[in-house]
Amino acid sequence: MSLDDQLAQASAQRRQRLLRIVGLLVGLVVVAPVLYWISVQFAARGDSLVENLAEPPLSVESIHKPGEVAVPEPEPEPEPEPESEPAPEPMVDPAQQAKIAALLETARVGGVENNLEKQQQAYQQLVALEPRPEWQQQLNELNQAIQARDFATVVQRAVNALEQQDYQQAQQLLEQAARIDSTRAELAVLQARAQEGIKAQQQQQALQQLAVFIAADEWPTVQLLVKKEVQAHPENREIQQIAQRAQAVTQANARLDEYLNRPDRLSDPRILTNAISAIAASQDALPHSAKLAAKIERLETLIEAENQPLPVLIKSDNRTYIRVLQVGQVGNVTERTIHLKPGTYQIEGRREGYQTVLQTIVVSKSALPVVVQIQCTTRI
Repeated sequence: MSLDDQLAQASAQRRQRLLRIVGLLVGLVVVAPVLYWISVQFAARGDSLVENLAEPPLSVESIHKPGEVAVPEPEPEPEPEPESEPAPEPMVDPAQQAKIAALLETARVGGVENNLEKQQQAYQQLVALEPRPEWQQQLNELNQAIQARDFATVVQRAVNALEQQDYQQAQQLLEQAARIDSTRAELAVLQARAQEGIKAQQQQQALQQLAVFIAADEWPTVQLLVKKEVQAHPENREIQQIAQRAQAVTQANARLDEYLNRPDRLSDPRILTNAISAIAASQDALPHSAKLAAKIERLETLIEAENQPLPVLIKSDNRTYIRVLQVGQVGNVTERTIHLKPGTYQIEGRREGYQTVLQTIVVSKSALPVVVQIQCTTRI
């Protein structure tokens, strides 16, 4: 390029720079009133005016000559949002931390000493101060360990009581163990054993009590007591036998008392017969009661007294042959006194060529004197 061309180019560049400067001055003259108006509106309406502006404010660079292309300004980068501030850490209470440290130390010492209660109390207080899961878990394990230890201790005492046949004490201890842990299977076995022992002792005590009254021959009392024992121990054969024996003795006594209380009735042949039958029915119970034996002996004496032969006067014609059926012969008599025990008899009279005569008589004290007139008078 020639020097003249270079000078011409430099002159053109200077003109362009001058025109730009002039354009900037003109833009400032145009933009200044607009900026003044915006500042007045901003002061009057505050931030709402700025929010309602549809277009960005004019700038010097946006003012250009006709024919020039406006170069858009680069959008400003968004400012980063301020990071959220971390939550403030809770304030540490030095007194509480010191208490926690002391309780942890107490729990550690309790573990060394194998003192479960000491550890339990320490962790209970720790959980009350701060319910940390690890402390709660430790407390749960301690509770379970104490429960298992207490259960085993009470059960062992119950087993010792069973071995000593102290079944009442064993039952009480097993009830205490059930309150600690009712789900343990061994409880049912031990409780069944205690119940069997208690039942056996009750049966033995009942038999001893019954034996006292049996020895005293107080069978009405025995019968009263044994009813309850039969219901309580229906499987006990000895108690069942005592109940049967008591019933037999008391029934025999009642039968005999019926005749002993009114001995005058024994003069009646029918009642006398019933009394003799009552003695026979009492023979099975006789070996078990001395009082019953005495009653039988007394009744037999009364029966014997009432059964003494009574005089019976027989009158006839000395031609009629007389006999007492099933007793003996009287013969031909005009008048004869025989002796028969109280009862009912048939007296027969026979004579050849005459019709036989049969007469029934009742012999008793109440019927004395007994006189029988018998002779054959009707020819055949």
